[in-house]
Amino acid sequence: MDYYGGGDLLTFIAKFDDYRVPEEMAKFYIAEIVLAIDSVHRLGYVHRDIKPDNMLLDQDGHIRLADFGSCLKLLPDGTVVSSIAVGTPDYISPEILRAMEDGRDRYGAECDWWSLGICMYEMLYGETPFYSENLTETYGKIMNHEDTLNFQDDAADWDGTTISQEAKDLMNKLICPRETRFGRDGLSDFRQHPFFAGIDWDTMHQATPPFRPELSSPTDTSNFDVESVADDFAPSEAQRPLGTAAFTGHHLPFIGFTFTHPREIEDGSANGDSGAQEQRQPKNSGDSEEYWRNFANDLQCQVDQKQADIQDLRRKYEEDRLEWTKNNEEHIADVEDQYGNRLRALETENSRLRSENEELNVIKTEMEQSQSATINESTEYWQNRTSELQKQIDQKQAEMHELRLQYDTDKLEWTKKNEDHITSIENLYGRRIKSLEDENVKLTAENEELKIIKAEMEQSQNAMTQSSEFSGLNALQLQELLQWVNDQNDARETLQNFAARLAGEMAALKEPLHTNGRAPTLSPYNGVQTANGERDWGSRRMSKQAKYELLETKQSLQEEIKAKQRIEEELSKLRSAHIAAKNRLDENDKTIADLKREMERVKMENEALRRTASVQYGTRTSIDIPDAHPQSFFRMIGEQERIPEDGMSASVPGEYEISNTQILRTYPPPPAYENTRTPTSANTSPAMVQQQRDSFSQSLSQRNHKGSYSLNEALNGKTHMFAHINLNAPTKCAHCTSILVGLDRQGCSGCAVFRSILRDCQYACHIGCASKIPHSCPVPLDSKRPMGIDPQRGIGTAYEGLVKTPKPAGVKRGWQSTYVAVCDFKLYLYDCTLDRHGHPTTIQPVIRQVLDMRDSDFSVSSVSASDVIHASKGDLPKIFRITTSQIHGNAAFCRHTMNSTGSSSSNLSDGSISKQYSLLMADNHEEKKKWIIALNELKILHKKSKLADKSAFVVKDVLDTQMLSELRSARCAAIIDKNRFVIGFDDIGLRAVELDREFIAQYN
Repeated sequence: MDYYGGGDLLTFIAKFDDYRVPEEMAKFYIAEIVLAIDSVHRLGYVHRDIKPDNMLLDQDGHIRLADFGSCLKLLPDGTVVSSIAVGTPDYISPEILRAMEDGRDRYGAECDWWSLGICMYEMLYGETPFYSENLTETYGKIMNHEDTLNFQDDAADWDGTTISQEAKDLMNKLICPRETRFGRDGLSDFRQHPFFAGIDWDTMHQATPPFRPELSSPTDTSNFDVESVADDFAPSEAQRPLGTAAFTGHHLPFIGFTFTHPREIEDGSANGDSGAQEQRQPKNSGDSEEYWRNFANDLQCQVDQKQADIQDLRRKYEEDRLEWTKNNEEHIADVEDQYGNRLRALETENSRLRSENEELNVIKTEMEQSQSATINESTEYWQNRTSELQKQIDQKQAEMHELRLQYDTDKLEWTKKNEDHITSIENLYGRRIKSLEDENVKLTAENEELKIIKAEMEQSQNAMTQSSEFSGLNALQLQELLQWVNDQNDARETLQNFAARLAGEMAALKEPLHTNGRAPTLSPYNGVQTANGERDWGSRRMSKQAKYELLETKQSLQEEIKAKQRIEEELSKLRSAHIAAKNRLDENDKTIADLKREMERVKMENEALRRTASVQYGTRTSIDIPDAHPQSFFRMIGEQERIPEDGMSASVPGEYEISNTQILRTYPPPPAYENTRTPTSANTSPAMVQQQRDSFSQSLSQRNHKGSYSLNEALNGKTHMFAHINLNAPTKCAHCTSILVGLDRQGCSGCAVFRSILRDCQYACHIGCASKIPHSCPVPLDSKRPMGIDPQRGIGTAYEGLVKTPKPAGVKRGWQSTYVAVCDFKLYLYDCTLDRHGHPTTIQPVIRQVLDMRDSDFSVSSVSASDVIHASKGDLPKIFRITTSQIHGNAAFCRHTMNSTGSSSSNLSDGSISKQYSLLMADNHEEKKKWIIALNELKILHKKSKLADKSAFVVKDVLDTQMLSELRSARCAAIIDKNRFVIGFDDIGLRAVELDREFIAQYN
């Protein structure tokens, strides 16, 4: 296997600013990659893992394709059958992802051309088009590539030229569905594309590459990213030699010697030389004596030369030995002094820690005794309370049982009475209906007889009308007869209606009785009137009798109705009592459950207090957290252990706490407002600039003097002298332990939070905390406040340390060191640099990022391999993830344009809250566990503290690059009101955005 020392293409891309290769240079490499892929396809194979890591540069700078471990032999139809998704997630094609689906495990060589398009996009834009740390999100973007593929219109090369349309067209034809993808017709597709104009495909291997790697030897590895490769290997037990190891001189005898394996050619030549030597020997004795004399002289000369060389080597060895001995003695003396000082310091520290340990043991014993007494009292109280509640519950249950028995007895008695009453009513109504039916039949017969009489009388009337002397009498009689007939008809109709009404009411009465077993509430005789009773012929007696019976029935029904109402009222009262008793029982059960939970919480708090008392505090640079008991991680400021406002209570310094005095001595205070940027024109001379700086510094000094004078006056002439300064590193207030943050770092004199420092004792604090510090100067160390967050006010620093965060281009480009301080329920992230021992040398004063723990969506968790697909296997156990809500929906101005907030955030297409994922990496797995436990406990503390929400703004998407393409080059922005804000640019001036009008105005 050949070795190509030019490095891989990924390392070559990393040498450019923003990882963007110039288009002309990228054209050459893409053309050579096309030739390499085409040659593999013509051999009948598909590569399936095309990516910059697998493309090497030889010593001349030409591309060499490598890593054929994923290759498959093409079938006669030009496809391969595979149901496994292989390849690197960023470069894998959609058809390979679909290979796991049923019946879709066949694809061809076009998957390599997709990967080529991804590589081309990465070379021109500095990142892959579907980049994401989450594997699922990456695959989702690839499967939905028609919507997620986006070309950055404002992207430019290092020389300012933008990406050409020919390049975008080629990428569009490579990153597309397999049916229309470039390369299906082989190399001819690329030869004819305008992007490769000027490329001589036949002489590519003879052309001069745009970059020729520098190699010091055939085995030079300087062009490879050796550190990133080494991270993928598990650490072995073997250790490399220390750079500061003492000189031993074991290799001095081998100076000037080399070693090679024996070879047959050299052995043969040696044999040949010996043969020649034998041939050169003289044949006669006279010549032999002269020959051997000369030969002896030569040997003696060689011996003398070797002895002289040996003397020189011995002399040099002796000089080196003496020099080494001297250096070694000096080194030993230095080491002895260093370790002696260290030993004395450790002994002092050990004695101090022993005294502190004894004090802590005393405190622990007192706390355990007080806690034990409190627990016993609390346990006894709750046990008594529980027994009382249990007695009440038993009493209520007995009462409920008695009520249920009484209810069942009353129900049976009422049901029996109701059934008897219904039977009597049915019998009464049956008899009455039968009599009415008989009377109706009788009246019907009489009506028929009357009809016959009426017909006969009408005939006789017609006959009598012919006689004039009897006309008046016949008319009168006829009128009376007709009236009598009409009365009979009315009486019959009245009886029929009455009978029908009785039948209907009887049916209506039977229906509710059979359905719910209740007595009727209305009498069927209510409202019955027997009109025209005085006109009945021979039925008045029956009518009176019916009225008497009706009255008796009505009275009986009224009594039954009243009895039923009384029963219903009693039943209603019993039901109400039953419901009330049940509610009281439920409330008692709930109270008992709450009390049990409260007892569990008290027990957990007591356990946490015991563990807290047992924790022994070490140095300020590390925290020892028991893995099995993470609850006692912090020394929080409780209600009964609050530090007095004067700050005079003694305490032990918290862990991970960096002394403000040490920081201030390490970083001497610079002149005021040294970070201020003064705009100067191109024609301004250095002398004028220096003069402006001097005048500006003088005015600031006067202003600081006035501020210090007024501040000292406010302190009523106390011994401390204050002065406003610019701090070179994050510093905590020595009183409240919060980070000193203000706008004056950027050169603004009117800041919201002033930062002061005592000139004499180097005591840094807020201007509001200055009146609460001790009067003595310098301030005693034992009066400083311990680290921790006050749950009542939500201020203070609880935790700090060093982690690593991804570089701006993502985890794929590596990690950078970051200093994190957990202050005021927020995470402040600062850029920092480390020395070779891993200790911070400088910490930038400007906060790079803030993660708010008060966010309702804040959470901390470990990660899996699918969550951080670009991280090495060795780093995976050390990485943890912080989730926050980044953007709370979209504004109306961009609701239909924005659909993503970046590679590390969730989608916003539905206008919901977007999740932001921040990755952090600790030094080891144990440190990661400490961070997760610490942040989770702080989140629980914040929930319990129930602090008021003081959010002044809500972040929403209002603008994107599709609406304003210059947005990526914006330099500043300011909010005017809730509907307007302005954005500043270097080249185009100001842009005013009006959200209510959906309008962007330009101000040059």
